Amino acid sequence: MASKPLSPLQIFALILTFSTAFSKVIQIPNPAHTPQSDVDSPARAQPISDQKSLRVGGARPISDPRDPNVVKAAVFAVVEHNRLAKANLKFQSVINGTVQDFGGQMYRLVISAFDGSDGPGNYLARVYYKPWQQLKVLISFEKSVPI
Repeated sequence: MASKPLSPLQIFALILTFSTAFSKVIQIPNPAHTPQSDVDSPARAQPISDQKSLRVGGARPISDPRDPNVVKAAVFAVVEHNRLAKANLKFQSVINGTVQDFGGQMYRLVISAFDGSDGPGNYLARVYYKPWQQLKVLISFEKSVPI
């Protein structure tokens, strides 16, 4: 019995599921603190402050909201939302967000956009972006609740 191939959306859902399931913190020892004698044995744990933490598959904060790739993802989110919802939002800026790397980048962005009737507002968008394949997918776009 032949099975049907998975759709791109099903593949994406599997990637997202596995990336979050296997997301964990890996401790990478600092090379400056390599053992020099029997006193500094490899079995002796180093303090966390002397190690670099790398979150595999985990989201990290965006350090620069004006980064060209971040802005491209945000502008794409607004344009795609306008196309799908027949809206007329005008992109203003990226306020903050996170990015998660796994076979591309999953951006979760808080975007400031102007709607002629309601004035400026904040929107939460999730965009999957694979620049080397020129693939961008708008996962979600919704008005953000003011804090």
